[in-house]
Amino acid sequence: MEGAIALSEVQGYIYAAKMRLSQLARLKKHLDLAEQWHEQAQAFKSRFNQDFWLPDQGYYALALDENGNPIDSITSNPGHCLGFDIFPFEKARSVADPERC
Repeated sequence: MEGAIALSEVQGYIYAAKMRLSQLARLKKHLDLAEQWHEQAQAFKSRFNQDFWLPDQGYYALALDENGNPIDSITSNPGHCLGFDIFPFEKARSVADPERC
């Protein structure tokens, strides 16, 4: 699909959903499914941090464009991810820094 983008905050929602599904599966004693969801979430988190982090800006990209390239605009979109534990601590601090506003 031409013009499609992957917004950073949507990635946070996907990660959080996979983690919650893992927790629910564990509660229901579906341990294989719980492990599967957890592994998927961790792999997703790793890819997100690799693809969206902008080291030169010390911030996350707004989105990835249709070719998988980061859109390097500093916006509030990555801030939606702060409560999802998808950021490593040091990168979360950078995103939450009020000096960036």
